[in-house]
Amino acid sequence: MVLSFYIEEKMRKFILLISIFILASCALFQPHEFSRKQEILKWDNFKLEGIIEANYKSFSLRKNIVIEKKTDSGKLTIFESGLFGLSPQPLISVSYKDGKLKRKNLPPELLSQLPISEIDLLFNLNNLVEKANITSNKAVFEDYVITFKNNKLSSLQIKEKKIDFKYSSNKPVEIVFLTEDQEIGKILIDKIIFG
Repeated sequence: MVLSFYIEEKMRKFILLISIFILASCALFQPHEFSRKQEILKWDNFKLEGIIEANYKSFSLRKNIVIEKKTDSGKLTIFESGLFGLSPQPLISVSYKDGKLKRKNLPPELLSQLPISEIDLLFNLNNLVEKANITSNKAVFEDYVITFKNNKLSSLQIKEKKIDFKYSSNKPVEIVFLTEDQEIGKILIDKIIFG
């Protein structure tokens, strides 16, 4: 009898200790924070092929685009397609590596308008994610905010500029660029590969 009481008392203490551990770990470990970090880091390596559409007043320009981003480098190429889209040639090409932008067929005045500091942030996602204040539906950084919807990247807000991501079957199908809530362009994604 004394032995069974002793074992019961030890079991109660053990169960109490396990309960405290489980409650503490639930309070400390936030699964949404981990999944949001993973969603952001997914964009650290990808290749995207599609069509870019730029809008100005009533004019719309559509060209083929390829974007390749690796952890420390990236390249954006817009193609001029020939008759019926045959034999496309690079129209504009911008590459980034080691904090430097290189251009091909891009006017120098446009290059000077590209925000190097904002571009540089996109190539330091690991460091960036560690400094972020991540909640269930957004990640707040020093200069911008990323919002999430249904565990997917929904938008990126940088001052008055905004990028919206649209999905179909959990895959991004459209990236919309806005300035002061006015759509200035979008990328219609034909193919995207992460990793």
